[in-house]
Amino acid sequence: MLENPKVKKYERKITPLESLFARSPSAIVTVVARIKGSISNSMLINAVSKVQQRHHHLRVRIKQDQHNALWFTSEGVKEISVEIVPRDSDDHWIKVYQEICQIPFEFDERPPIRFILVQSPLKSELIILCHHIICDGLSLAYLARDLMVHLGEPDREVEVLPNPVPINRDNIPREVSLNPIIRFLINRINKKWEKRKYILTKKITKTSMQPIG
Repeated sequence: MLENPKVKKYERKITPLESLFARSPSAIVTVVARIKGSISNSMLINAVSKVQQRHHHLRVRIKQDQHNALWFTSEGVKEISVEIVPRDSDDHWIKVYQEICQIPFEFDERPPIRFILVQSPLKSELIILCHHIICDGLSLAYLARDLMVHLGEPDREVEVLPNPVPINRDNIPREVSLNPIIRFLINRINKKWEKRKYILTKKITKTSMQPIG
């Protein structure tokens, strides 16, 4: 990540409401954009770095304290996952998406978001996978917009957004359900995912997808 003097170190406790979805593998929000023209590896890395500076939750990881409470922290955060996959056909991105969805996010090491470019010289698909703990559909759409802006204007100055408000019972929309059954199902999925994630990770790393340094 490029250093920005406007970006300050940050740490806050994750609210009980946020923690409901903290490690649920199914709580994934996705945006896919088809791009005409050539997008180089360096162009994508630069644009991701710019939006990481702009959006607060792209600069944090999740840590667990001695009391098992979860925290957002900007300390010791590794780079966001950015990958390039050679494009075979117009439908190739679907297969890539299905495979990448099986890889667990590294919550305790890096922001829970991935950028995958299914790349060809004339046409590419950009897949953005983000966990619900740091975004919703609308915020990811804004992020995709910002990424396109910085792809088109690599030298554009970054405007850092204010820190988002923590989610709690006072500011969550009334129509959102807090049904205990949903809570139970999420916990059950989490337990199963913990058992499978190492096997899945080992399997998926044998594919042709290679990370960019």
